[in-house]
Amino acid sequence: MNKNIITKMLSVVALALVGVGCQTDYFNENYLPGYDNDGEITNVQEMEITLSDDDYAAIAKNSTNKALAEAAGEDAVAALSAISKNKYFASQDDAATYVPAWLASSYPTYDNGSLALITYTMALDIPQDVQAMNAATEYTLTEDDYKTIWGSEEDYAAALTPKTVNKLKNVIPVADDAREGEYVVVTYNYSSEEPAKDEPETPENPDQPEAPKYSSVLGSAVLDDTVEVKGYVSAISTQGPIITDATGSILLYKGADLAIGDEVSVSGTISAYNKGFQIAAASATVEKTGTTSVTYPTPVELDGAAMEALLTSRTEDDYAQFVKFEGTPTISDKGYINIIMEGTEAAQGSIYGANDEVKAMFTEGEKATIYGYFVSISSGKYINVIVVSVDEEPAIGGGNEGETSAYTSALGSAVLGDFVEVNGYISAVSTQGPILTDNGGSILLYKTTGYEVGDVVSVSGTISSYGKGFQIGTADITIEKTGTTTVTYPTPMEITGAVADELLTTRVNDEYAYYAKMTGTVSINGNYYNFILADATTAQGSFYGATDELKAQLSDGMECTIYGYFTSLSGGKYINMVVTSIETAPAATALALKVKSEKQYAYFKFNGTAYEATDIVAVQPSDYTAMGQGYGNFTNPAQDSYLPIFLSEKYPYAQVDDKVYVGFRCYASGATSWRVDEYIFTGEWTKTIYFGQKTDQFRKVEGIWEIDRTLELDFTSTSSADTKAFYQYCVNWVYDFKDVPMGAPARDNAGEIISTEIVLINGQKPAGNYWVSNYGNNEFYTGASAYYGNMDWRPSAVKGGFAAAGMGDLTDDEILAKLKENTAEVFAEVLGYAYPDITVDDYKKVIIKVYAYGPNKNYSLTFDVVEQGKFQYAADSLVEL
Repeated sequence: MNKNIITKMLSVVALALVGVGCQTDYFNENYLPGYDNDGEITNVQEMEITLSDDDYAAIAKNSTNKALAEAAGEDAVAALSAISKNKYFASQDDAATYVPAWLASSYPTYDNGSLALITYTMALDIPQDVQAMNAATEYTLTEDDYKTIWGSEEDYAAALTPKTVNKLKNVIPVADDAREGEYVVVTYNYSSEEPAKDEPETPENPDQPEAPKYSSVLGSAVLDDTVEVKGYVSAISTQGPIITDATGSILLYKGADLAIGDEVSVSGTISAYNKGFQIAAASATVEKTGTTSVTYPTPVELDGAAMEALLTSRTEDDYAQFVKFEGTPTISDKGYINIIMEGTEAAQGSIYGANDEVKAMFTEGEKATIYGYFVSISSGKYINVIVVSVDEEPAIGGGNEGETSAYTSALGSAVLGDFVEVNGYISAVSTQGPILTDNGGSILLYKTTGYEVGDVVSVSGTISSYGKGFQIGTADITIEKTGTTTVTYPTPMEITGAVADELLTTRVNDEYAYYAKMTGTVSINGNYYNFILADATTAQGSFYGATDELKAQLSDGMECTIYGYFTSLSGGKYINMVVTSIETAPAATALALKVKSEKQYAYFKFNGTAYEATDIVAVQPSDYTAMGQGYGNFTNPAQDSYLPIFLSEKYPYAQVDDKVYVGFRCYASGATSWRVDEYIFTGEWTKTIYFGQKTDQFRKVEGIWEIDRTLELDFTSTSSADTKAFYQYCVNWVYDFKDVPMGAPARDNAGEIISTEIVLINGQKPAGNYWVSNYGNNEFYTGASAYYGNMDWRPSAVKGGFAAAGMGDLTDDEILAKLKENTAEVFAEVLGYAYPDITVDDYKKVIIKVYAYGPNKNYSLTFDVVEQGKFQYAADSLVEL
């Protein structure tokens, strides 16, 4: 039941859901046998919970729920598992079945009488096929898959092309338990061009790494960091040059004797001035190491409004940014050059550190187009720019080769417990997981599968450790393949027997994996593959996570040199190595067929025998980029804004009632998963809504949580605005349906039962000749008084008012009985007006509690929900509390 429906007429205060408010002891005393208010303190709690993605996963994994599903059969087991993937319940009955066990495990200390109001997502008649789409599994093509598709172990490319893409469905593995109608979304590399065969290139020294030419320091280092930057000079000024490396640019303040194109090595400390980072040359060491030709990234274009916005939006120190803007120069007597911008009086460009050559580029009052580096803001209005060129676009090419470096330098410096985001590549594989390498170091991705040497990946996770070796575990890891590369390895550290023995005692802290080699003899004992080092006393090498491919190359007693990554220690003597090659082949093999490819997605459906292509439109990585989604996914609910535009551009000639299923990656509740939405063209692309929010209450009774579809309205508080509102509804109903038929004039708000306005006729209070009094806020048919907030069940009050239908001739006991009978009648009718949307799926019954003046006691009445918005008094349910 949507909570907004419950509270549509009355506030939450009126919804005295069992155990809420001041009535806890009442419930305990009347419904919990043996309850003693003076005895042991109990932990009775009330909660309102909206289920998260993690909660759905926990519900699906709950052992009690698994047992319930297994007892119900195979379909129930599959449906329970789907709850974790889909993040919704297929029906309200599923929520009623599986939420109680989750509550019991999540809140084991809560006592009887505790209540939980659970809001969850429920499927609203979702087609079975759409449910299957949203439960799709994932598969990424492997190197062996590409070989199979190309039909060669050598002449293949790690990508599909127009000639081979139709073979994709043939390599999707079919699980033993695959069911007809299930979907899989496949990730693969695709090239629009057919490959040309090329001979593998052998580097001059395969042991040497292809080190990046420039560092990746700028852009990530923060204030006061000590940095070592390898880069080049991209601009000069009298205030110092701009130094650019692979990831950013910065002012080398007061640095001199450098020219554009000079390659430099700079060591210094990050400082800041006027919201711009810089390195002070006075405290830095600067060494010229060579020269290069400079190209520039595409400039950020600034107009007057953008400059003005920078004055307020640049609140933190930041790196220099290559920009372009047009304006009119003003030149002061002292030679200062400012740029007047159209569209703003608050901001001006300022030519920062202009040397004589730059000054000669400007003429007073003559418009100019400036290219340069925005470095800082001064005097609250000046956007300081170090000029590269004026009126002539410099060479734009995205920067030098170092600027396009895709790898981070996170590994090597992050410590235990750090959360890291790493862009790197897979440099080795094992059954224990692959080795991830970036510009800073290498680390084991423990128990991560499905990746090959050369896969370029983006990984986020937490640094953990095992056997004195750092690793990233499976707990919170996310990994995405973004491409492929050719891997070369650094010069290996040689681990002799003596070195290995020493490592057993000196390796006392966690460290990163490093590339090494050992020479010795293979020892095979069953499933254990070890490596005997000739001069070792205790230590042995161990083939850590040896793959079947590696084992096939080994034989017991074989003498060889192994190359790989030393990752950890174990068993007090084993040097664990993830091996990359044996004997003299430490370098990774180059592909025989070379193509430039990009990652693609496609959906396939299992037909009972094999997978076949579908017409589901998968949003591709390039699409996310075009939409400005930098992480290759949407962040929920951004897809609802982007997908209609995406479809309009993809299908410009769509016709009314055209239908499309769109598959996309979506980040929500800390995780990224695939989703499928249906869109129908109605003149514009409109999403089909298959889900709704439901709210059910669960109550713990006799140690067991169970769904409680009872709505309890507590009107015993006579001062409550909700109590008085409900009684005014009763007064309105009595006037319209009892007084008017007896001849009373229609009231001003005739027919509007849900109104807290007193009864008025032409703006005047009623005459009081019928059931409703001349105050317009109480009536004698039930005794409801909106003024006093109670039920006036005094026979004397009835006799003193309008004694209709012979009530004046009844005894006091008969009058009280008649008031109770009438109350049941009127409450049932008024509930229909107050809660017109309640259905039997939402609540089975409604309990109303009232305070009656005269008896001076609290009473309870129960009403059954018989259909939407219709209530019926439960016979003999009016009881004294």
